[in-house]
Amino acid sequence: MISFIIPLVLILNYLGFTPLWESARMAGYELSLGKIYVDKITNRWFCPEKRLGGTGVDLLCYLYGIPKDVAKERLAIIGEYIKANDPPDYQVKTGKNTCRITGVDEITSANLFRVIESKGFSPNIVAMHCVQVSYCNPETGAAGYGFGFRNESGGYGIISSNGLSLNLRASDVTVNRIFKAFKDKCLLFMGPLDYLAYITLNGELVNDSVIMFSSGNVERAVPHLEGYDEVLYFVPNTPAKDLTMPTLRGHYQKLIDMSPTYAEYKNYHQWFLAQRPPKAA
Repeated sequence: MISFIIPLVLILNYLGFTPLWESARMAGYELSLGKIYVDKITNRWFCPEKRLGGTGVDLLCYLYGIPKDVAKERLAIIGEYIKANDPPDYQVKTGKNTCRITGVDEITSANLFRVIESKGFSPNIVAMHCVQVSYCNPETGAAGYGFGFRNESGGYGIISSNGLSLNLRASDVTVNRIFKAFKDKCLLFMGPLDYLAYITLNGELVNDSVIMFSSGNVERAVPHLEGYDEVLYFVPNTPAKDLTMPTLRGHYQKLIDMSPTYAEYKNYHQWFLAQRPPKAA
């Protein structure tokens, strides 16, 4: 439900008090129709320029005239961006990102091997590139594990044993630099499954590569893409494409969008799965 921001907030702003959307509990995201903010405690969204407030989905529906299912997709991507760029001290205070890493080792779990095979990969290939990460939530006592990659901030982007994508400790990109790699191009992937699909089809890489894990990490990817003649971007055919392409094209004239290769599929991994021969009956 959309409502107009109460006049009291605007009066306090006029009198010189700090607006609510500039406080530490708020996070902002720039849209073409104005900046929107979310209160990270109440999860209420605001668009001060339009003097509107409400749920995130309703706000996007009102501003852009889009259906709710489309608004939900866009809001999920905006939420990823905000979470990735949320100040770490605030995350600690509000209990976000509370999972604690309890172990990092070679992949040995039979259950993880089954998850890996269900994604279309050989466990042997994945074991060469990924590690097994165990974690727990000290507040609830819940524990879990998954396979994935260490990122540039010392955290891990993983696929959990139930198939979910998670960022542990810190959200950042993973950079794979190949010794004596050909420096003419760099491969940029949104998701770890796209990266694993690529090396499964093409063998070991001869070029450097970067895995973003989230559209919210696009600015973190930029410094690692400098100095290459070409950046081949395996972007998914989702709203994440519209959120990341302008930033990347603003830095790289020779950014190559690889998504036409798999235009009928959500992402490169989905296209990869469709190339596999059907299982015998």
